Amino acid sequence: MELLRFAFSRDHGDAISDSTRSKFDRVKATYTDNAEIQVGWESLPGQVDIISLKPHEGHALLQGEVHDLAVYLRQLPVQFYSQQQLSELTDAHGGGRLLAMIDESCAAELQGLKGQEDTLRAEIQQLFAAMDQLGALHEEVTVLKQEIQELDRQWQARSEVQDEAQRYQRAEGARRYFDQVQTQVSEDINRLIKVVGELSSQGVLNDGKVEVWPRASWFNELTLGASQLRDVYKTKVEALVVEMRQDAAELLAQGDGWEQVLKDLEGTKEAFLVACRERGLQPQDVTRLQEIDKVRQTKLHSLKEKEARLNVLRPQRDRLNTALNDMNLLWEQQCAVRQLAAAEISEKADGSIRVLVQPMAEGRDYFNAWDEMIPDGRSRLGRAWDHIGKLLFADFLRYQHEVQPKADSPWLHIQHVVAGTRELPLALLEYKAELVTYFNEQKAAWRVARLTRVEERVDIELYRADRTLVGSVLSNALSEGQRNTAVLNLLLAKGEGPIIIDQPEDELDSNFIYRELVPLLRKVKNQRQLILATHNANLPVNADTDLVYALEVAQGRGVKLAVGGLDRADTSTAVLDIMEGSAEAFKRRFDKYHF
Repeated sequence: MELLRFAFSRDHGDAISDSTRSKFDRVKATYTDNAEIQVGWESLPGQVDIISLKPHEGHALLQGEVHDLAVYLRQLPVQFYSQQQLSELTDAHGGGRLLAMIDESCAAELQGLKGQEDTLRAEIQQLFAAMDQLGALHEEVTVLKQEIQELDRQWQARSEVQDEAQRYQRAEGARRYFDQVQTQVSEDINRLIKVVGELSSQGVLNDGKVEVWPRASWFNELTLGASQLRDVYKTKVEALVVEMRQDAAELLAQGDGWEQVLKDLEGTKEAFLVACRERGLQPQDVTRLQEIDKVRQTKLHSLKEKEARLNVLRPQRDRLNTALNDMNLLWEQQCAVRQLAAAEISEKADGSIRVLVQPMAEGRDYFNAWDEMIPDGRSRLGRAWDHIGKLLFADFLRYQHEVQPKADSPWLHIQHVVAGTRELPLALLEYKAELVTYFNEQKAAWRVARLTRVEERVDIELYRADRTLVGSVLSNALSEGQRNTAVLNLLLAKGEGPIIIDQPEDELDSNFIYRELVPLLRKVKNQRQLILATHNANLPVNADTDLVYALEVAQGRGVKLAVGGLDRADTSTAVLDIMEGSAEAFKRRFDKYHF
């Protein structure tokens, strides 16, 4: 059976457990270097494709034509199950595998919806990013408006004292000019005084008493004349200094005089200072008017650009809400497709089972996403996080059952509950404020959860021949044999291609096999091809098997013992020997039972 799996490339996938993979590995370990598996697939009468698998070379098509062999193998409508897999389908973690079986029945339509979901999820993630940009831009615009308002206030205040500032600046210019003129006159007088000092000194003149030079008398008279000349002009310069000082004093006193002019200039300054104080300004601030206006214009330009960007992003807020609603609608459509497939399977099962699909009720998906948002375990909310999550999920299922059968999703339900638009479970009232705060702070984690698909939960109800309910898989009211029977009914009612089951009788008692499994196989065998590996005679004999391959072990390998229907002597003998122990063993048991 494992070799058939390998040939049809059915030895991988999420639905295969670790223990089954280990079994596959043990089988593959027995390969020889020249091993080859060949299988014929007849999709139409007379049209047979020959599939080959060599362990070291992979798959090949020896007969027939296909565009892509991997896709061809994946699309072949053949199913493989072992008794172990049947048990795994109904154990505590088998819900996802049951759902995968339902999905196989509606794969084409569901695949299209899943593709739309992936596309929409990517768009929503982009819209979330746009909302972050929108929030940041809104904050930046608010700050810019506040800054511009303050700059406007400063600019207005400075502009109101601009006239006084200009008069003050002109007065200051006039005062500085007076200081410069006064300084220049003083420097001129000082230079004259310096000349007086220089003329008062002897300079290069000697004492006029030279005797050794030729014409000494002439040089002595020259010295005396030069000294007298310097004395004359020293006196004239001294008089000039006195006269210049007097003229300068008269210059300052002309008209109203400098003191009155100075008072007028100081009055202009005082008027400017009063105007500044009235508007809360410092005198030096007025000079920043041009700088403030430049900054103001820059910020106004930035504000215009950001508001234009906001206008582009704002419509995306509405699109986000629409997209989130579209996501819920897609999930509803996926659920509806699955429910329709489940109804069709239930109808094909002819009342032996009823397959139930509960929308978004798979707790595993929910709790995985919920645990990703867990707060610090030292906090009160963190310590109660698991308890809160269970209560909220139970409340969602209650709301779905009692109020709205097509309830949106656990995440939207939580959003309504926390927002107060739906009733919060009483046990969680004490955490409401903390939950609101935490979800607001954990925006990114909440968004991830909001886009997490909580899958449907699948259950199978098993019915007796008289149509009375035995129980359901998830109710834990069924024995393992009954659970396996429910799953077998599902498998045999699902699809139309061949189904291959390895030892379906394992862990089932012979009475149950005869009363439940054999009638089921009889009913289905004329509708689809069934291939079973078994050690129980009830299946080939009482289920009216059309073709038997009886094998025996020789040198550690399976060897064909007989092939054919039970109407062939060699085949019936092989079945009798292998499954009953021999004709003599069967007769002895027959006698022991007193038939």
